[in-house]
Amino acid sequence: MNVNEVIIQAVTPIVPVCVPDIYRPDAGEKPAEVYCTFGYTESTDLFCDNRPTAIVYQTQLHLYLPLGRNPIDIKRGIRGALLDAGCTVGDFDNYTDSEGQHYVLDFEYSDEAVG
Repeated sequence: MNVNEVIIQAVTPIVPVCVPDIYRPDAGEKPAEVYCTFGYTESTDLFCDNRPTAIVYQTQLHLYLPLGRNPIDIKRGIRGALLDAGCTVGDFDNYTDSEGQHYVLDFEYSDEAVG
């Protein structure tokens, strides 16, 4: 599985809408109230004979919710699912404003299927 598939498979049982980069509902579709987006940078790791044998993805997952909704169970579920998927999970940062709740989770995923 590639990194996108790992993240989506881990997160969608908790938050059904989880997409890379930007969430854009289809025309005529009602936008989800709760959704996630994610993006990452890649760096090479675990070198052997001057060649990388792994790619490490430094990832940010953005969780969006309406104001007033309790995010605790959702954040716990996401963190646990990503840990179960083999990610190294950091902290959720809160970027909530008057438009809605916005939390950002930093984590890493290592893929040793380089080639």
